[in-house]
Amino acid sequence: PDLRIVLVGNYQRTSHWIRRQAHTQLEKKMIRYRELIDDLSRDGIAGLHFIEGTTLLGDDNDASIDGIHPGDIGFLRMADTIEPVLRDHYEKRAHTPC
Repeated sequence: PDLRIVLVGNYQRTSHWIRRQAHTQLEKKMIRYRELIDDLSRDGIAGLHFIEGTTLLGDDNDASIDGIHPGDIGFLRMADTIEPVLRDHYEKRAHTPC
């Protein structure tokens, strides 16, 4: 079957510059995510798309009020990043014969 999978990594907290340990943990997670996706691809799982979570909120610190939880701007930016990928995957699926 033509299965398309979109994976979304963790977003970077806007307070990452204050809490270095949290940023280091995020970097380790991102490395592991990439390794897992590479493993799945090598195992023949096609149609994977990975959205780097670190790109979701932007880098101006306006996406969160408390440095952790996304606010309205944060969720809007997430939607602006994720929506085109989902739309592309849906349109490819819609044009693929069963």
